[in-house]
Order: sequence, then structure tokens, then C-alpha cells
Amino acid sequence: LYRPDDIEFAGAKCGMLRLKFQWLEITPGRIQADGCVVRVKFDEIYVPPCYEFDSAAVHAQLGSDEQKVTRAVQPKTRDEEKNELDVAVLEMECVIALTTRGAVEICPLYLYLKGWLGKSSIELGKAEIGLVEVAKSSSSTLFLHRLVFQSSSDALNKQGQIRGEVTISVMGMRCMEVDEAKKHMRHLKRLKLPSGELTSGKQKRAKLNGLDTPRRQSLHVGQTTCIGSAETLDWFNCMFARMWPKVVCFIQKKVENRFGRVNQSLKKAAPGPLKGIHFSRFHLGNAPPLFGPIKVSRAPAYEAEGMQGAEIRMGMQMETAADIKLQLTSSLSVSIDRMKIKGTMVIRLEPLLPETPVIGGMVVCFLDRPELELEFSKLARMVDSSLLAGAVHNAIDAAFAKALVMPNVMGIAMGTEEQGVDRALIREPEPIGILRVTALRASGLPGVRNAWLLGGATSNPCLR
Repeated sequence: LYRPDDIEFAGAKCGMLRLKFQWLEITPGRIQADGCVVRVKFDEIYVPPCYEFDSAAVHAQLGSDEQKVTRAVQPKTRDEEKNELDVAVLEMECVIALTTRGAVEICPLYLYLKGWLGKSSIELGKAEIGLVEVAKSSSSTLFLHRLVFQSSSDALNKQGQIRGEVTISVMGMRCMEVDEAKKHMRHLKRLKLPSGELTSGKQKRAKLNGLDTPRRQSLHVGQTTCIGSAETLDWFNCMFARMWPKVVCFIQKKVENRFGRVNQSLKKAAPGPLKGIHFSRFHLGNAPPLFGPIKVSRAPAYEAEGMQGAEIRMGMQMETAADIKLQLTSSLSVSIDRMKIKGTMVIRLEPLLPETPVIGGMVVCFLDRPELELEFSKLARMVDSSLLAGAVHNAIDAAFAKALVMPNVMGIAMGTEEQGVDRALIREPEPIGILRVTALRASGLPGVRNAWLLGGATSNPCLR
């Protein structure tokens, strides 16, 4: 362990931490002793007109574990055939995956439907589901066509019930042996991106894993084909520059939505005094990002169904004169006039269909957290030079990670369920496995607290 300010490892060590890593294979339909994954898929939720709200999201909790939240959606009105009432329809189309180390049969699943009306948050309804029936079914899957969310108000329950279409699946987790896990990871291994540095033509070709030219080769199972360096994407960068003004408007609408995924993630990542933080203005400027180098491989999903698509990984860097206003409190805001982002973007086109639209969906995300640099405006330089700058930067970085860093993605479903496209899976990709990290012990930690009763300084560490 090193101190946070000694990132170059120039300082002295401040202790040792021993960790244990276990790769857990997901086994659908088979409950294992090593733990379980509970997959909850939400399709549509019907809310009677007696409930007033602007947008809503579902919070899922397994036992006493931490809650996970779906994206917030705005209701649509539709006439219900049976009772001829205008009901608000929430088209969720999303998936939440929860894990547990204990017996899944004794962990109740809690679903909370929470809405926002103006600036206020309200709980619309709650559902509790026992997982015994799900675990004992032949496919370990239970489809609830009319799951009822009970309101805390008896008067509202009498006027109408909130009903949802929910599918719950229980999958086991099997701890793999070290050799087996290594073999499994080698099978999933992808080639690293070639360097994006501008060098001579011969050096570029040498970096493309032996490819003499950047032209495309045929894709085979398990093979990754590098397409080329940054220069081979000049046509794409030129085309994307023409699209950039529209992309900026799209991103602006998404980010400035107070109840959207980005602002909600921002509030969760912010420290206590900044819980009201949100983007009141978010314009990325006129300078488009530059892409490259690039590589293409087969997408990991839909292989069994014969609908396997393509996965594109591109380097991306952007430095722009942005116009961003971050509201910290009701009376305090800061402006950011320059932003720099550098990272590896992943675009998946899957599944592939034998009919229109051919591409069933598109998934966009970052492989790892991109490098993010912010420059505050002149009026906010006092924030830039204070401890508050670190809190603001960390909150933005965490919100970005929860919105667009693997396993969090932006999914766009193009095909229909009838064509075999799982629209919820496009927005929330199914994990290929679980990496369990266990802290075994720590030693040599420096004393940071004065324990006069014990005769010296001691430490009271935690790991997160």
C-alpha cells in the first residue's frame, strides 16, 4: 500500500494488504452453494391516475443488502381495455442483477417504486417477493404478469393498484478452480488496442500485431482483428464532426434532466453537503472528439442463438471549450469552461438479425474510467483551489462511471421482442461471471489515531 499522494510509488510503503480473488461462473437453472444471482427484469408498470408523479424508478433490494436502482422513466398514458381508465404506463425495459452469498430462499426480494414530483421524492408502492417458488421451479424463472405494488396509503390502494410485469430468474454461482479460471479467462481474452501515437507508417503497421496493411481481415470465432491506427479513421472523424452538433443536443437533454441517470448518480456520489448537486447546464462545445486506434471482435453475447454481433473498441480523446454549470446548492453554483476526456470506448452491434433492421441494438460504454480533467471558470477559481474542487471532480467522475463505464452502458434497442431481441438486455448486459474479492488481512498500517489508553497511536482502517 502507498499513500494516495505517492501515485508514482516514490514514497515509503504504508502497509500490506492481502486479498483473495475468486472467479465465479454463473450457472443458469442450477442453484449452487457458492452464492446466487437474482435477475429481475422489468417490462411495463401500470400506475392508476390517482398517483401524481413526473417520473419514476424501481429500487431493488435483496435482504438487507444495498439497493440497486433502474433508470428513471416518464409515464405514458394509455387506455386500459378492461376498466377503460387512463393509466400511466412506465415502459421500464431494464434488468437489475443482485448477488447473495447465502441461501437465496431465505432472502426476500423487496421492490420499491419511487417517483419524483417537482423536486420532491415520493414512494409510490412496495412489493415483497419470496424467492422459494422461483428457486424450486424447473427453469428457476418466475413471470409475474400482475405484480402488485402496495401503497402505504389505504385510500390510494382502494382507488387503484399499481401493477407491473416482472420476470425473476435465480442463477447459481460456482467457484472455479485456479487453473480452470485461467483457462476460462484466456478464452475471453481480447487483444490490447494498438498505440495511438503518431509514428511512421512502418512503425504503425508493426504495432498492428503483424498486419502489413490496415485493411480488414475475415473474423473467426475467438479472433480479434485490428482494423487500423488513428489515421485510418479520418473518414469516421470527419463524418462524426458533421453529426457532433446533434450529438451535443442529445447529450444536453439527457444530462440536464434532473431525474435522469446522470444527475441521480451524481447526487449519490456527492458528499453530504452536496446532495442537491445537479447539472443545470451541460453543453460540450463545438470541438468534436477524435477516435482511434480501433479494433473489432465478435461480441460475447448471443453466440448460442446464432445472432452474435460485432464489438468495436476505439480510443477516444476530446478537449473542448465547454459550457457547463453545476448547481451545488440552491444558492451556490460553479461553471466549467474546459473539459478533457481520454479513454477507450466500446460499441457493440448486437444481435444481428436476418431481417430489417438487421442490427437488433447498439450498446455504447467505456471499458475503464476515462481520464477526466476539468477547468473551472474564472469566477469559480476559488473552488478550483480548494478541497471542494476534489469533491466536485470525484462526484462527476463517479457519476460518469455509473452512467457509461462497464458494466453500466447506454443501450439503444432497435429490434423487437418478436424478432428475438431482449430489449432489457440491450440496456443492461448480462454478466459473464462474478469476481469476488475478499480482504484476508492487513499489516504494517501506520497509526493515525491517538490511543493514549493503549500507549500509542493506532489505526482504525476500513476497506471500500
